[in-house]
Amino acid sequence: MITKNEFTPELKQKYIEEFKIMLEKSSGGTQMGIGKYTIHQVLIHVSSSGMCRWIQNYLIINGDIINIDEYIRMIVYETTIVWEGKHSGVKVGGCGMDMGFYLVRSLERSLGFKDYTIGHNWLS
Repeated sequence: MITKNEFTPELKQKYIEEFKIMLEKSSGGTQMGIGKYTIHQVLIHVSSSGMCRWIQNYLIINGDIINIDEYIRMIVYETTIVWEGKHSGVKVGGCGMDMGFYLVRSLERSLGFKDYTIGHNWLS
């Protein structure tokens, strides 16, 4: 686990480079044809106030399902710590919109991609 104090720009760049390689190896775009890549998401928990969600994120590479939460936490939030400890996944604050969409757009911006390069697909 990497805390904010242990974070370095070089380490973030390493995660970005590794993640881009994973994206290139992953299965193609969404079923609706939006995005060159697809991140599959599972909603794990919603806080009692409804203002926070924990979302697990996956890529499918050569038929294997790969959890990419650590990459997203490092690239977007600059830490690999799982907040709150009780729930796995990436903690996303906010409500009133599709927070999986928000998380994917934040990841795209952090990677320097154009909007809608990465699609997302909710799994039940």
